[in-house]
Amino acid sequence: MYKDVIGGAVSLIIALLYTIFAFQIPDSNYSSDVIQPNFFPILIGFAWVLTSLILIIKGYMSVQKLKSEQLKEQSELDGEKNNQPESE
Repeated sequence: MYKDVIGGAVSLIIALLYTIFAFQIPDSNYSSDVIQPNFFPILIGFAWVLTSLILIIKGYMSVQKLKSEQLKEQSELDGEKNNQPESE
């Protein structure tokens, strides 16, 4: 039921660690370099964090939807029980 939320949270932790380490990659010694060696790893890290957050939100929303459907079904069943005449 919570597999997307748990998977997203684990992925988010790993993505944050990856991004932190990507920021520690040293800059190039050449001053003419426009793009530094850490640019692409940082870009991947931000994309990974973003997709992890999307997975967590998607999982949370599906859990909430499932809970509301279960409550709706339960209230319909309770309503049917209350509307049936009691047999003796």
